[in-house]
Amino acid sequence: MPARPVKVMKFGGSSLATAARIRTVGEIILAEAKRNPVVVVVSAFGGITNQLLECARIAEAGGRGFEPLFEKIAAQHHAAIDELTAAGTREQTRAAVNLLLADLREVLHGIALLRHAPPRAVDMTASFGEQLSALVISAYLQSFRPAPFADARAFIVTDDHFTTANVDFAATNRKTRGWFKRASRRGRGAPEARFGRTSMACSAPTQRRSPPRLCCRK
Repeated sequence: MPARPVKVMKFGGSSLATAARIRTVGEIILAEAKRNPVVVVVSAFGGITNQLLECARIAEAGGRGFEPLFEKIAAQHHAAIDELTAAGTREQTRAAVNLLLADLREVLHGIALLRHAPPRAVDMTASFGEQLSALVISAYLQSFRPAPFADARAFIVTDDHFTTANVDFAATNRKTRGWFKRASRRGRGAPEARFGRTSMACSAPTQRRSPPRLCCRK
């Protein structure tokens, strides 16, 4: 029997702006996943990318002035966890989100200390929006079917022209095929509960921000 084609579904920030909209997105994903294997690409929650970039701009002035906006971003994701995730996975998801938020705070603190936000740091700051969104939505979908979180930095490779980077498709295709082949072989069925420290470095030659992936398997 030939393999069924994988359907890639992309949802932008406006589709993910509220818990109600995320539930609607979930219904669309789950309906399609009954027919075909699905890979879901999500943007940051609506408005979050602009807030992250504003945090970087404020941090560049020095000091801790970015903290109120940072706390607002954290609160929005914590509220989404409380509203969308099942009791059995809520604390695990909150812990994973808090690790990402701690990494984000470190990046912003570094910008503030240097009073400088180079393109690499701007990309790194903005990337947290997609990482946080994908993690929360993965945990939400876990209530219905396997939907493991996939950090796209593991397989999306670009050049080092930060904020205007170009994808290295040969390296990306090779890494993507390998990642999903290994994931399929392991039969992954739970979102990642732990993450290493945030880094934009990768093996070939740099890796800039790109939307994380989720995959729902039939």
